[in-house]
Amino acid sequence: MKNLKVLLSLLVFLFFSGCVHFPRMSSAENTDPALKIQMQTRLDEAEKALEQQNYSQASELFSQFEKEYPHGMFLNRSKMGHGQALSGEGKNAEAAQIFHEVIDSSLGSQPEVVALASYYSSFCYEALGDEAKTYAALSDAKGLEAQLPPEVAKAQLPARLAAYYNRAGDLDTAKKYFHIAEKGISSAFRQDGNDVRSAKAKTLYLMGELSSNQLSIENMQSQMDTLALMQIFLMRAVEINDPQWSALALKNLQGNYKDLWNTIANIPKNKALDAFAAEQEQNEARVHSWGEILELIQRLKVYREAVTTPGNQFAHDLFAFLEQMETQAQEQLATAGTMPLTPEAQKRQSLHREGTIRDGSRTEAPHEDPNMQGH
Repeated sequence: MKNLKVLLSLLVFLFFSGCVHFPRMSSAENTDPALKIQMQTRLDEAEKALEQQNYSQASELFSQFEKEYPHGMFLNRSKMGHGQALSGEGKNAEAAQIFHEVIDSSLGSQPEVVALASYYSSFCYEALGDEAKTYAALSDAKGLEAQLPPEVAKAQLPARLAAYYNRAGDLDTAKKYFHIAEKGISSAFRQDGNDVRSAKAKTLYLMGELSSNQLSIENMQSQMDTLALMQIFLMRAVEINDPQWSALALKNLQGNYKDLWNTIANIPKNKALDAFAAEQEQNEARVHSWGEILELIQRLKVYREAVTTPGNQFAHDLFAFLEQMETQAQEQLATAGTMPLTPEAQKRQSLHREGTIRDGSRTEAPHEDPNMQGH
């Protein structure tokens, strides 16, 4: 199962958490209260479909609105929703184009709109595998961070930057932004209460959600390294026990692990080698990757809440799922270990299995108290 739709579908809700101001209405719209009410009603209908994740319906409603009212204060609002609906459908190229149009129409007049549209578009480019445009969009949002809602500027944006720099191999910068995000989530949510906890779960989800849409054998190690950081935020969202955001965080985490598992299972044999050597090499690669899966699970357990909230089925399901995967990985390692290995292969496997850490390139989990900040 791919996480693209889940990963990007949650962006739709971020729009409703920010206070965005749009361009002035035309004089006709400004003098016709009935028309304003009609437009507002139409947009409310489209946005309701968006919140309910009825993306195809929402996309059509926004598209019809834009055809009937092609200017005025509500146009960018409709386009922002339209772009999010398209991304929910997996149409990320089209969504990115709409966000680009919003940015172009708002440059120099509405930096808060430019900031949010840039941030939204970064998810589209990430899902498309375009790292250059992902970085450009995140940088644009970073340059306007004062215009973003506090939870986005302080927590979500630095978390997304941490993920980007981790994929790019700049681990020092990735860790720097990770710790900024950790502090940001704590400062953004100092109060308690159901509404605050739900908003916090939402923010944690958007900080940690990770797409496996571009996952391949070639970039599997990078994906694992990035998940080692981002899964902490997702687990914290699960632990809040919010009916919407904890459920989505659980689904994203499970999806990432399942996709990694399936990718490992599909590691091919090297056709340039003879049959025995090819099988040995394939076995080594799988042993290394299963070891990485086990390490990821152990890292996450370190940051688990000491006491799980009573009745938190999401947390129960997450750790039951991880325990099952842990057992399966151990079984695979035991089975793989029965195969006869050449002395060279034994040496390589020993290096891989010793901590399952890549020399000089593995992203380390933070060293703070596992139960710090963010709970």
